Amino acid sequence: HAGAAPVVWQQGADADVGGFRHEVQRRARMKRQRRWRVLPWALCDALGAPVQGIEQLNGVLLAFEGGRWVWPGIREGFERRLALSAPRGREIVVTLRTLTLDPLAFTVEGLMNSTAARSVIAYAKPRFKRSGVEVAGDAGSVDMQEVRTCSEAWVDPKESGYLEEVAQHTASLTRVPRKLQEDFRMLQYRAGQQFVAHTDFYRVEDFKDHPQISQELKNGRNWLTTVYVYLSTVKKGGETFFPSTYGQPWPANLSKCDGPSVAPRRGSALLFYSLHPDSKPNDASVHGGCKVVQGVKYTINIWTYNQLKGLTAPDPEDRVPARDKHLAKRL
Repeated sequence: HAGAAPVVWQQGADADVGGFRHEVQRRARMKRQRRWRVLPWALCDALGAPVQGIEQLNGVLLAFEGGRWVWPGIREGFERRLALSAPRGREIVVTLRTLTLDPLAFTVEGLMNSTAARSVIAYAKPRFKRSGVEVAGDAGSVDMQEVRTCSEAWVDPKESGYLEEVAQHTASLTRVPRKLQEDFRMLQYRAGQQFVAHTDFYRVEDFKDHPQISQELKNGRNWLTTVYVYLSTVKKGGETFFPSTYGQPWPANLSKCDGPSVAPRRGSALLFYSLHPDSKPNDASVHGGCKVVQGVKYTINIWTYNQLKGLTAPDPEDRVPARDKHLAKRL
């Protein structure tokens, strides 16, 4: 929590996690949020595991007002190796490298192997259709062929063993439960096709005339992370770019490939956060896909929400230890 003083915990036999959380909240001046009734703020260890027992109250702990783990960027170029588990698949090791700090974006090396990537492309090819029409905010009906000139296919990852394994590895990477992932959107970009700059998060005010969507966004629900998995290596073009990093204004030319970018390479991926750690939307997360010049670009778009829709109380997986007022130690 920015600006907060370090909290020193003197663990004793009568310590409890609820009391520690209470003290962190007080010391960090974290104001009570209405959304915490559904998604409480998160306390995690240095690798993203939620703190549930007193045995975890040691070393460096991180608090997130938005209720979900967010990988610290540290600095541009910072690397960490992570072992990603899959309950019904194999464990893999990936390299997470910081691309930018605002928006918080990382390249991921080793998420898929070539065999899996080619198999997924073959699975998706007969399912691709030209992008259609979407509704967004006050704009009414928008012809998406003006902004996304590609083919797409929505797929349930459970239909493919390779896709389900990617889903599980993505959940392990983001430290967000698998059930909060959207169905996968697979995209095919041929030469001359692109996706102009846009954001992935929802602005609640844009959907005031759409009650169903507004209801789904209650209590701060939104897309937290996007993971682009690159299934093919593009000979020229097709980069994913971020034109508004570090407070830069919204791009005047949405098609111009400007700012930090990532070239598509088979098996690699891009992870970025659309929300700040306090769950507020980050305008710097605007991004786009450069025009493909030579080759064909295949990607999987994996969106993960910060919480389930329609909740009025915390999901059992998100419940935190209650404070024992009789055992909690004052610091």
